[in-house]
Amino acid sequence: MNSLPALTQVPDEDIRSDLVLPLLLENSPESIVVTDAGANIVYANPRFCALTGYRMDELIGCNPRVLKTGHMDDEAYRQMWQQLSRGEPWRGTFLNRKKNGEVYWEDARILPVCDERGLIVRYLGIKEEISEHLRMQEKLARLVHYDALTGLANSERLGAELSRLSLDSRDGLLLFCMDLDGFGKLATRLGALGTDALVCELADGLSLLAGEGGVAARLGDDEFALLVNASEGSHLATAIPELLATLTTPLSASIGEARLPASLAGQQPAAHLVRHAMEAMHAAKHAGGNRLVVYGNTGTHEAPPYCPSRNMLEDGSLILFYQPIVHSDGSLAGVEALLRRRRPGGIYLPPADVLTTFAADGMECELDLYVLGLALSQIVCWLKSGRGVDVSVNLHAQTLQSPRFVDTLASMLKAHGLSDKPHLTLEILEGVALTDLAYARKVVSECRALGVGVAIDDFGSAYASLGYLRSLPVTRVKLERTFVQSMFDDEGARVIVESVHALAGAFGAELVAEGVETERHVRHLATLGPMLMQGYAFAHPMTVADFDAWRATRSP
Repeated sequence: MNSLPALTQVPDEDIRSDLVLPLLLENSPESIVVTDAGANIVYANPRFCALTGYRMDELIGCNPRVLKTGHMDDEAYRQMWQQLSRGEPWRGTFLNRKKNGEVYWEDARILPVCDERGLIVRYLGIKEEISEHLRMQEKLARLVHYDALTGLANSERLGAELSRLSLDSRDGLLLFCMDLDGFGKLATRLGALGTDALVCELADGLSLLAGEGGVAARLGDDEFALLVNASEGSHLATAIPELLATLTTPLSASIGEARLPASLAGQQPAAHLVRHAMEAMHAAKHAGGNRLVVYGNTGTHEAPPYCPSRNMLEDGSLILFYQPIVHSDGSLAGVEALLRRRRPGGIYLPPADVLTTFAADGMECELDLYVLGLALSQIVCWLKSGRGVDVSVNLHAQTLQSPRFVDTLASMLKAHGLSDKPHLTLEILEGVALTDLAYARKVVSECRALGVGVAIDDFGSAYASLGYLRSLPVTRVKLERTFVQSMFDDEGARVIVESVHALAGAFGAELVAEGVETERHVRHLATLGPMLMQGYAFAHPMTVADFDAWRATRSP
């Protein structure tokens, strides 16, 4: 063990002994370093060596600046040495660098040590690493000012930023406050993890909209805010709803907008802007949600409505996948058109959230006609290629029962040149309510007269099955998939499959067995007699290109 020169005069000679004093220093939990009057290291305890990564023999004779990172400027060092040279202790923090290059923060106390004549002969440095402490402080500070889940500013931080920006703004400020519509039910459906993921996705989008000069904030579980300079925020009235509509799970919100004019910046209390935006937001909520309300000098007024469903119909993100429907011998009978939503990165989302959005906007009929138009265009493309395909399209009950549906359908068929042979089947979900069966029968009959087939989808999933089959002149019955999938494990399901096959034939309709997933299913169903099949045993839903490739590998 290296001997340590006497640091100062101590009355008790036992404490100064070569045994006790080194024992205290070597076992100290603090880093201790001693230099001579020229600031050259003459001693460093094991804790100091362990922290810095240097051995004792590497440190002896070196200046402590070997640890220097340059974080502390020369003037600060000059003032430190002036204070020490006067015999006064100094305390401060350093950002130092270990031997391996890793940096760390330390709290340092440096004490001048004088001899009997009062001359400085040593400098004693007692140091404590505080990197983790500083990280905890920073983390606590973020918890005070920022939302723990999303990292967005919280309401307190938004208020502080609003006060600051209002003093600096030359153009005025825009504040948007939003309350997500139906968030409670959505959270129940998605669960905690799914909800957190969606909220974080929204937060990322809002941060991008805020840009470097703005502030995105989370004010509550389902309340958010966006603060920007007025000159940079004119597009946000449409950009925010567009963001909400393009999330993995599309959302809508009640949005309030308020402006702080440049003439009042720094004069009007910042809290007024928050109050005005919140008042407009509550007005949007009271009016039914899914809209933006602007606060003005005369109160609130509704901005031109933004409709997420309308935007999806216009942005080209809705496309159709196609799943083959085959005969018992495996030959192609047609395809079912299945809605998908295309997202960046080659991601295709299933229709559940899209349908929810259109239902919330009351635009199911518009969606049906849009999908119908896509399907008819594809039918025409396949006919032009010389390999026509019959296409089944799902239809909401309210579309079928709308007053001029058959006229609209006839016009669409004519516009696509398909009046003679439409190659089209409309699928009506069995579980939905056809409120007027007599009228529905008339509509189905008129569709049949146009050459369009009509199918009952998911037959057996609700109480109306037999009534629909008896009342409507349908061409197909699509058996609900769970009966097919469980027919080997559930005797009742097997009996239902066989009975519905016979029942459909008695009413002159084809049976389509959905959910056919294995060769065992295929072989057993084929023993029942002629029927159509659909399921993963043949193919998953595919893009047009993938379907064409799949069909090319099969016999005509």
